[in-house]
Amino acid sequence: MGFWRLEIRSKLDAKEMTGNSLSVGVNHYGENGMTQSEQSPRKNQTEDERWVQRLLLSAINCTQSDDFYSYFDLFAADAVWMMPSSRHDVTLNDAKKFYRFTEKFRFEQQVTIDEVAVFDQRGFARVSFDGYLVPKRDSSAPPLRSVSRHLWLFAKDPLGQWLLTRDIWNNPREQS
Repeated sequence: MGFWRLEIRSKLDAKEMTGNSLSVGVNHYGENGMTQSEQSPRKNQTEDERWVQRLLLSAINCTQSDDFYSYFDLFAADAVWMMPSSRHDVTLNDAKKFYRFTEKFRFEQQVTIDEVAVFDQRGFARVSFDGYLVPKRDSSAPPLRSVSRHLWLFAKDPLGQWLLTRDIWNNPREQS
């Protein structure tokens, strides 16, 4: 099993990458810890890995855009969120209610995909967001610090489409 590591420093980078060759900015790490370019022979991405990469980049683009709600289109109807300090799972409809604050704020964050793995019909990605929530309407209001780490689970549906199924996340504490 290998994984990719991808760092996106701005929303513009993510948008540019979506239309480019799928290998742009992506390193595939093998079991020996070497990148694709260090390995011989080079491992090619499978079609499923390319679809998953598109799904992840689309999700990141949505979170960094003024149309945050399109993010929810990338989830299965029975998707579940496990949010910090919550004892109960959150459904798709509840997640939409939770993220209503994005009507007033935009995420401006550095996004790092720490790991991606695809296994037949399922997979996961470890994703980190580090940046700010910036007010959309009140330019005099200060931005709010926003740091989160996510475990996104995804699966291939019966029609062959890859969708996010779980978002398990936390807000790490500042190191003292």
